[in-house]
Amino acid sequence: MAARVPAVLRAALGDGATLGLIEFMEAERKTWSEEMLAAATDKLAAATDKYEARLTTELAALRRDVTQELATTRTEMLRWSFVFWIGQVAAISAIVAFRH
Repeated sequence: MAARVPAVLRAALGDGATLGLIEFMEAERKTWSEEMLAAATDKLAAATDKYEARLTTELAALRRDVTQELATTRTEMLRWSFVFWIGQVAAISAIVAFRH
């Protein structure tokens, strides 16, 4: 890192001050990195919570809609089954009545 400090600044500060400046800048960079990571993690956690809440809501609505659709379909199938069987009974009754 000392090589990245310009020669003029190193000459003006001296070796001790240059190393002190490098240590200071490195500590500040580390602190800044940790703060940015913490802020990003907090934002990500908040976004994840919001996404999960929305997903839960949407899945509950989908489950409700599918359940309702299945109940409606079941009722319709039962109704049409009765119509079919009533028709079958009427047709067989007509055939039996016609043969006698």
